[in-house]
Amino acid sequence: MKQQFIETHMRDIKFNNKLFKRVKRVLMKYFVYETNDGTDEDIKEINNESRIELLKLARKANKYEKSAIEVIVSLISSSTNNNLNRISELHLSSSYIHTVISPIFGSSDVIPHCSNLLPCETSDTESKERPDYVCDKYANHEYDHSTVYGEIKTNESIGGLNRDLYQLAYFTKNAIDTYNLGMCLSFQAVGTIVHFYSMTLQHESVYVLIDIATLKIPTQRADLRNILLELDTITQLAYLHDTLCTPIKTTIPHSPTISYELFDSNTKQHKPKKHDIEHDEN
Repeated sequence: MKQQFIETHMRDIKFNNKLFKRVKRVLMKYFVYETNDGTDEDIKEINNESRIELLKLARKANKYEKSAIEVIVSLISSSTNNNLNRISELHLSSSYIHTVISPIFGSSDVIPHCSNLLPCETSDTESKERPDYVCDKYANHEYDHSTVYGEIKTNESIGGLNRDLYQLAYFTKNAIDTYNLGMCLSFQAVGTIVHFYSMTLQHESVYVLIDIATLKIPTQRADLRNILLELDTITQLAYLHDTLCTPIKTTIPHSPTISYELFDSNTKQHKPKKHDIEHDEN
């Protein structure tokens, strides 16, 4: 099913090869300068020159390729030469996840942001769960619907990843049901590894969540060139969001959603105990 999704929606969306070579030349020039010892002012000047050259290239790109170039521009600002021995969830969210997600999905009427609020389509009597990140779509300067939900964890706090994934399914299904969206996207970030998912209602009461892409966000300048390997993926994600995460005219019958609280209580109830695991192994 994943392969069919990629063949149908993503395969033909590629970052232009000639533009790729120009972007690569700018980054290679950037790294030549980076190998020289310089002052903070020297580094700032190099960063500014590289960003300006990349933004000039973005003027020649289509809207989805521009998103990919803008990701590089943002990462030049946020990446560092220092070894980060620890990173909090807030630091990860604001300095790295938002740096990448915002250029991919953001626009004049789509506001990506870190969040700790209930989704607009969920009442506090239905669930207390809140996404870590949301992209909100506006129409006529007023909130219209949400298009992307995210859950974020550091490498040191990876407990509950399965519950986080269910939360993403819960949020995206409710968004599809409430706003009659053709697709709703989500992502699960574990450290700087970000997995992207699509949720669609394909037939009556048949919701499909597919793992469609994975990105590795570079935090150090020495690794920034690796983002060149992700330009196709970023371009494809921007395309999917722009063309498919919108309300559709056809209506497919929905089905009720299992509450997060019921899911959570059942998973806790059936969570194997240590002595059970040891018994099974013996």
